[in-house]
Amino acid sequence: KNLEIAITGLETVLQLRPRETLCQEWGQTLHHLAVVYRHRIVGDKADNLEKAIAFYKQALTVRTFEAFPIDWAITQNNLGIAYRQRIKGDKSQNIEEAIACYKQALQVRTFEAFPIDWAITQNNLGIAYRNRIKGDKAQNIEEAIACFQKALTVRTCDAFPQAWADTQTNLGNAYRNRIKGQKSQNLEKAIACYQQVLKVRTCDAFPQAWADTETNTFLGNAYLYRIRSCRDNYP
Repeated sequence: KNLEIAITGLETVLQLRPRETLCQEWGQTLHHLAVVYRHRIVGDKADNLEKAIAFYKQALTVRTFEAFPIDWAITQNNLGIAYRQRIKGDKSQNIEEAIACYKQALQVRTFEAFPIDWAITQNNLGIAYRNRIKGDKAQNIEEAIACFQKALTVRTCDAFPQAWADTQTNLGNAYRNRIKGQKSQNLEKAIACYQQVLKVRTCDAFPQAWADTETNTFLGNAYLYRIRSCRDNYP
């Protein structure tokens, strides 16, 4: 309900912020409208994402790199998320679009200038590489691991425990699916990541999240793979 109210309000504001006289505000409103449509529950999810993508692209016609670099980078990052979540179109191409958007955003969202935003985009880029269909799968996973490791230099347990836990989970997934290196070592690294996550997502602090978290499932699967690997090595 709140999202529907937000859409109505933003559409009204958009009429009061014409591009011709309030260029920056017009682009900002379109960006916010895109964000709401990306999270919208009412209606068809695929159609909502298409509208979000269209609004982000419209916003970028005024939120350019030259005129508003910070706003441009924010919209590029969010457009990347929308492409990654996109249901319509070719999945492999959607992921390529997402990767391109994240890389664009990183031109502005550098470690030196905006470390927190840089880490967010690195995490997003890592997810895109992990899910990438085109290119060499083994190399894509290596790229994903590198992105997650970069993100963790900023997303520390002390500073951003929940974000740190999310990225640790992503890194664990990447190690679990890693092709390069020894399988047993990759599995141990995955288990270590999942165990780290459970230091934050504890039963006492976040009981529902702890119970629902995919980390428990992944950790259980990782231990299962470890047992199977031992059996394979020692018949």
